[in-house]
Amino acid sequence: MTARISVGFHPELDGRSKREESELYAHYENGRLMGAEIAGVLFTVAQLRALAEASGWSWELFLAELRYKAEDQRAPVDFVPVESRCG
Repeated sequence: MTARISVGFHPELDGRSKREESELYAHYENGRLMGAEIAGVLFTVAQLRALAEASGWSWELFLAELRYKAEDQRAPVDFVPVESRCG
């Protein structure tokens, strides 16, 4: 599962003058964070942890926030995608 999540990072990490939200795509496999993508750049879990901690997040709180926002996007168990074609 991939979840699109808005996350605030400190501006000094990317040279900006104010705090700004970034879109983060968190990639999960069997409920486990496998990596992330920010602005088209792929990050390993270790790199994401370093970025989060440099931004003032504790790793545990950051993971909890990601999981909370990702779960909000999960399709219900009874959801079945249907494809229809008009011809």
